[in-house]
Amino acid sequence: MRYRFLMDQKKLNIENFNKLLKLKNYNFEKKNIAHSYLYTKIKKFELMMDANNPPPDFKSQNYQSGCLSFEFLYNGEKIITNCGSAKNFSDNLSIISQSTAAHSTITINDTSSCLSQQNKLIKKYFGNSLKRKLKVYKKDIMKSKHFATVSAGHNGYNSNYNCLYERKITINDLEHKLLGEELIIITKKSNKNINYALRFHVVPETKLLQTQGGDILLSLHNQGWKFQTNKSNLKIEKNLYFANYDKIIESQCIVIEGKLNESLNKIKWSLEKTNK
Repeated sequence: MRYRFLMDQKKLNIENFNKLLKLKNYNFEKKNIAHSYLYTKIKKFELMMDANNPPPDFKSQNYQSGCLSFEFLYNGEKIITNCGSAKNFSDNLSIISQSTAAHSTITINDTSSCLSQQNKLIKKYFGNSLKRKLKVYKKDIMKSKHFATVSAGHNGYNSNYNCLYERKITINDLEHKLLGEELIIITKKSNKNINYALRFHVVPETKLLQTQGGDILLSLHNQGWKFQTNKSNLKIEKNLYFANYDKIIESQCIVIEGKLNESLNKIKWSLEKTNK
C-alpha cells in the first residue's frame, strides 16, 4: 500500500507510518491505493483526519464515506473513533457502516457526503460504485510548541444542498483540550429546509453522561473528559461498532443537531480532559 501522509507539515516516513497503523489497529484493504490523512501529535495528544478524495469507481466497492472524519487518541487510548467496516457481517450492515453517519463528521439532511450506486443492474456488474463523489478543496496542518491544527474542506453536499463543509480541529496542550470549529457555507440560497447532524463516535467501553447543564461527560478507564458546544441541541445517540470484525458491539456517540439558517453557519465545540 502506498500512503501519502502529512505530519508536522512534512511527509511521514513510510516505515514509521506503518508502525503507527499497526499500533493503533488501522487496517486498509487495498494495497495499491494512495491515502491522504492529516496527522499531528503533541505529547499525549494524537489526531488524524481523513482528507481523501474518493477512489476511482473500480476501487470504490468498499468505500467509507467518512471524508473529514477524525480519530483522536490520548496517551495511546482511542477516545473519538469511527464505527469501522461491517463488510464481514452482511450487505445491509456494510451499507450502514459505509455511510457518513457511521463516521465522526457531519451529515446534511441524513445523507452521506458520497452516494453509492443503487441501480441493481449496475451493481451486479460493477459492485457498490459511487454515483456522486466529493472533492477535497483544501487541507492544511499548522503546529507550534503547544498547539497543532488540522483543517480541510470538501464539496460533497454542494450539488444537492448548495453548501460546502469545512472543519478545523486544534490541539491545545496547555489547557488539555481539543477545540473544534465546523463551517457550513451556503453557496446558493434555497427554500429547502436543511438540517445537519455532527457526530462524535466513541469506543464501546466509553461511558457517556449528560449533565443538567447540557454538557456531556466521557469516562474511559482512568480518563475523564467533558464535551461542550455553543449549540443547544446536544444529545447522546446509540449506534453500532463494527471494528472488532468478529462481532458487532453496541456503542454510543455524541451528536450536535441543528438547522442551517445563515450563509455562514459556525459550530464550535471542545473536548477537555477533566482529570489533568
